[in-house]
Amino acid sequence: RSLGEAREAELFESISEADIKRTPSGDRFIDLTVGDGRPAATGDLVQIKYRVLRLGKRSRDGLTGEASTIFSYGYGEEGEAEGTTVNLPLGSAAVVRALDEGLVGMRPGGKRRINVRPTRGWKLEDDVCLKTYTDVTIVPTTKVQENDACFNAKALPAPVDYGSKRRMMRRYDETTIAEVELVGVQPGKA
Repeated sequence: RSLGEAREAELFESISEADIKRTPSGDRFIDLTVGDGRPAATGDLVQIKYRVLRLGKRSRDGLTGEASTIFSYGYGEEGEAEGTTVNLPLGSAAVVRALDEGLVGMRPGGKRRINVRPTRGWKLEDDVCLKTYTDVTIVPTTKVQENDACFNAKALPAPVDYGSKRRMMRRYDETTIAEVELVGVQPGKA
């Protein structure tokens, strides 16, 4: 086996379709590690480390398979100190909707993969961004909207450096995976 296949088997071979859960809005997630302690609830402030990933080539269910990192925080991959966390207020409009629901019920020390569809992630849902243009003729008086205009740069978690922002700008309208480690929960602080 190749190194990638061996790593994938090590991480995901024991996972079955029955292990995949859904949030009330239908976002799919899987617990890679179950933590202990008080579970996170809407209204809490959670401390997390995360990676936002492209779906892997061998991802059969949108959650498993080895995936490539688009941006991360807390692992020392983007210039921040390893172990650094970011605080997210659950139940606020600031957090990507798939994560806002997908983190509820998670316990400190747990690691979870959440499938983030574009409309539940970083893609803005305004009239212009919801339209798909397949046959466009450019004329000198036409204004063309930049792709960046549909990216919600204020949604958390967010890329922190230029390179990760540019990578995310190319991928925000694709389904991604958020791999999140819950470090701590502060009740009712959101």
